[in-house]
Amino acid sequence: MILETLGLVTAAYWGGTGLIKGATQFARGAVLAVGSIAEGNVQGAGYCLARGLLAPGLETLAESVAFFGDCQTAAEAIGRSVATIAPPRARQTVTVNGV
Repeated sequence: MILETLGLVTAAYWGGTGLIKGATQFARGAVLAVGSIAEGNVQGAGYCLARGLLAPGLETLAESVAFFGDCQTAAEAIGRSVATIAPPRARQTVTVNGV
């Protein structure tokens, strides 16, 4: 029961912050678009709206790339630490047909 509650709270927190962040970025793009239209730059307004719509997705992509980079760094660190702990393997001689 406790774990389900924590999971629900965490999911609600992530969902809420994501929604607020996405809405804020869209609002920023819309405000910039209005400013561009006021200056007579209709093409710039389109770019501003597109940026407002695409920013959350691009940010998620950037976070994913950073996450995989962190995983690689952690795996390398684990490999280095294990290499220093493990005793060296003794050389074994292989004989074939008694030779």
